[in-house]
Amino acid sequence: MLDKIKEKVANIEQYLIDVRRYLHQHPELSGKEVNTANYIYKNLTEAGIDTEIIKTETGPAVVACLRTANSNDFIAFRADTDALPINDQKTKPYKSQCPGIMHACGHDFHTTSVLGTALVLAAFKNDLKLNVKFIFQPAEEIPQSGASSLVKKGIIDDIRAIWTIHSYPALKAGEISINSGYINASIDTFKIEIIGKGGHSSTPHLTKDPIFISSQILTCLYSEIPRHVDPLTPTVISVGKLKAGTASNVIPESAFMEGTLRTFDEKNRHKIKGLINQKMQNIADSFGVKINIIWYSSQSAVFNNEFLADITLNSAHSFMEAEQIHTKIPPSMGAEDFSRYLDYSAGMLIRIGTGGKNCSYPLHSCRFDINEDAIKTAVTLLSFVPFELQNKLENIQTLDGTKYLS
Repeated sequence: MLDKIKEKVANIEQYLIDVRRYLHQHPELSGKEVNTANYIYKNLTEAGIDTEIIKTETGPAVVACLRTANSNDFIAFRADTDALPINDQKTKPYKSQCPGIMHACGHDFHTTSVLGTALVLAAFKNDLKLNVKFIFQPAEEIPQSGASSLVKKGIIDDIRAIWTIHSYPALKAGEISINSGYINASIDTFKIEIIGKGGHSSTPHLTKDPIFISSQILTCLYSEIPRHVDPLTPTVISVGKLKAGTASNVIPESAFMEGTLRTFDEKNRHKIKGLINQKMQNIADSFGVKINIIWYSSQSAVFNNEFLADITLNSAHSFMEAEQIHTKIPPSMGAEDFSRYLDYSAGMLIRIGTGGKNCSYPLHSCRFDINEDAIKTAVTLLSFVPFELQNKLENIQTLDGTKYLS
């Protein structure tokens, strides 16, 4: 079967490169992926794959199905489709044609790879003993998670195992990273409002200066809170937005800041959130002001299921050299809304090397690009995973998420 898969991938490789370049030239922001959804739908339906566009509160999703087993259970492959508000600074002929918008995180690559996997598996449908679902999800890049919207729609209800990939420019194309356990951090976003008392900059003693109080909050978040955390427990608090004032000689009434908390350990996560709430109240009391803190856009850490990691690793070893497969690359403190699916299903996130000449810029760079040889690696790997999985399961009809995937 592997040789047949490799032959099929070779036959459609140029087509997939063209798909990726089209997507790269026509990026769409989170929640606005209308053309992208229609393009995916067209390519899948023309291949005879049962496909639908699903409207969600965070944008259009595309879901395709290959039903091959006498079962209601599915495995799934997920891709994210949205782009970022970044101006493409590359000089490649396929650079973004949409000013101020580009695929700077590899979502065009993810979409192409899952679409390619659907085409390959459709060609070998008679050899499959699994039902397979392909999810093309909007709005991964914004707090209003596209994954959460699809979960509400029930897309995950019949899925027992789900895979996704992520571009990893630190590895060369043709290399991959497979790990079990935590792979991406949780994220909690917060807003803090300091309501003080404004006045003239020459009489600060008559004011309750929210800018000065903001500096105390930053000191607390960056210096004091970390002293309560085990240094062996990865934790990152960052404030990315701070706003106050209208003039150099006016102390304003209020100040605002927004930031994120990232960690892996759930107990530590809840402890720190409670500690931050407490410290904000302490600062408010000490200065005689009101401080409001709002937590929103929470996502859990991404945890790779050990059984699925083994299946993925075995699939990779079937066509890759040992030195191309990495199993000890540390997890990322970046968040991924793929974790929303993992509240309901076992899952696996694979990091696919996309680096190479002029293709090693970091994620979210205005010059980000991928080495397109990575498409072949990703599609071959994902296409072989279902066959490796069905070979391992004693009875595919009992894929209930407990016996094999707990």
